[in-house]
Amino acid sequence: MPPSNPFLTNIDIVSLIVFVNILMDDITRFLRFLFRGESTPKTKNFDKLKETMNNLEGQKLEELNRIIQNTDWYQELKDLRDKPIVHRGHKDSGIGIHGNRIGIYLRYIQDRKIRETFISNLEIDRICENVYRFLKDLNEFLCKNFDYLPLEIRERKN
Repeated sequence: MPPSNPFLTNIDIVSLIVFVNILMDDITRFLRFLFRGESTPKTKNFDKLKETMNNLEGQKLEELNRIIQNTDWYQELKDLRDKPIVHRGHKDSGIGIHGNRIGIYLRYIQDRKIRETFISNLEIDRICENVYRFLKDLNEFLCKNFDYLPLEIRERKN
């Protein structure tokens, strides 16, 4: 095998996490153009979209909301970006071994203690599969319901 630089592998994984989060927020801003009505979901970021979609109703909106709400994995992805990478990251992150797996440790400071998250290829594959499944489901919804776009929505009655 050719010589490799472990630091570059660390950068690749960190970049993947950052850019997948950016992708999710960009998708949210794109979805803004699919809604019309007196009330529309907040589309500043994916968190706001998930939160506000449950308060709305309209034709075909239930199916779209199911796709958006079926992203339990997103909070873990956001936490990976927020804690060890963007807001509380520790420069001592790097490649290591955890059991019989090789990956990177992302270290961060929380409650004045150094915490760490280990990410191997298995976790990276899981993140990518989750994002791919979401994009595939969203694309299928948009193609199937193209004639209904933009979606007319309103606030859900209690």
